[in-house]
Amino acid sequence: MKPLVPPTLRRILHRAAVAARPVAAASLCLGALAQTPVPSSTSAQVPVITFDQMFFNFGKVRHGQTVVHGFKVTNTGTATLHLKEVKAICGCTSTVVGKMDLAPGESTEIEAEFTPENDFSGGVRKSILVVSDAPAHSKLTLRFAADVLPTPPAGTAAP
Repeated sequence: MKPLVPPTLRRILHRAAVAARPVAAASLCLGALAQTPVPSSTSAQVPVITFDQMFFNFGKVRHGQTVVHGFKVTNTGTATLHLKEVKAICGCTSTVVGKMDLAPGESTEIEAEFTPENDFSGGVRKSILVVSDAPAHSKLTLRFAADVLPTPPAGTAAP
C-alpha cells in the first residue's frame, strides 16, 4: 500500500530530488526526508609548508663576495612535513637546510649562499627548488636577486 503524500509536499520532494538527484533521491523515504547522519568533518592530518618570504633581494654585490640569506620555513599543518629535496638551480648558489623533518608548528631555515661568478654583471635572478610531501604545494621555488657590480679594470681599487 502506497502512503498518501499531499500535493504540496510531493512538489517539494520532487524539486529536491531534481536539484540534487543522487543525494536527495537517496534520502527520500516514504515521501518524507530521512534523517541521515552527517559524517564528522575531521580533516585528514596533512603537512602544510609555509615560508616567511619567497623572494629576497641582496642588493649590490661585488664579484667574489659571498652573501647569505635564510628563508624561514614552517610546518603550519597537522602532520610532520618532510623536505625531500632542496636544490639550488645554479652552481653559484649553495643551500644549507637546518632540518629536513618538521613537526606541526616547527620551523627551520633554508640558507641560500650566493657568490657571483666573473661573468655575472648587472641584475641577476636565481632560484632554489624545494620539494616536500605537502600535498597542496609539493614543489615550490624560492627566488633571490642581486645587482652584481661590474669588475673594476685591472689596477683600479674596488669600491
